[in-house]
Amino acid sequence: MDTAALSQVITATLARFEPVSGAESMAIRLAKISKPFGLPDSAKSREQVFGMLLDYVQHVPDHLAGLKLIGERHHISNLLQPFIDLSTNYLAATCRDLAAAPPPAPSKPLSKGLVDMGPFISLLQGAYIFNRLLEELNDEIESFIGIPLTGASTMTANLIVHDVIGDKFANRLDRIIDTLIARSTITKSLIEAQLASAQVISLKKAGCALSGEAVEDLAGRHHLSLF
Repeated sequence: MDTAALSQVITATLARFEPVSGAESMAIRLAKISKPFGLPDSAKSREQVFGMLLDYVQHVPDHLAGLKLIGERHHISNLLQPFIDLSTNYLAATCRDLAAAPPPAPSKPLSKGLVDMGPFISLLQGAYIFNRLLEELNDEIESFIGIPLTGASTMTANLIVHDVIGDKFANRLDRIIDTLIARSTITKSLIEAQLASAQVISLKKAGCALSGEAVEDLAGRHHLSLF
């Protein structure tokens, strides 16, 4: 399944969920997110967090396509491809299951107007492995060349989604990610790519990533911060 097909399934699945009903249907999961972020336990706060969760899933296909372009442009495709493959395959399996599932029955909502959030949680789980891999790649590459790989900072968003999908599942995915990072040859690949130092310095001064994008915190875009 290519990124265009992934995007189509994701868009179709997310279209089932209105921010208000989605946030209220996940009230129990989202309530425990509020306190660490200094948010009141209110419908408005839950909608704020839910908006970030929608963004968290929606941006994955575009960023997967972006990683391929970065790899080609900077001659690090050999480094990035294993991460792209794992993320694509995992999310594609989720999307195939969702695409094959029968459509929901809108005439039979859960009690009090709530909706079944199972498909949305499945997408969050699929998106988590990509966003965590992206976090690790950005950190590892920044520690070596002084700038991250992409402009998408996902650390805070990942902490939120970790709580939403639950420790048991998130920790299992984290172990997969840690293994892949440990086996990768990030430093060797970056040395062999012979990145132009002048370009890297220029990007750093501009507050940009290797991709050329300005660095932006995904959670911060939704006014969510741990500090």
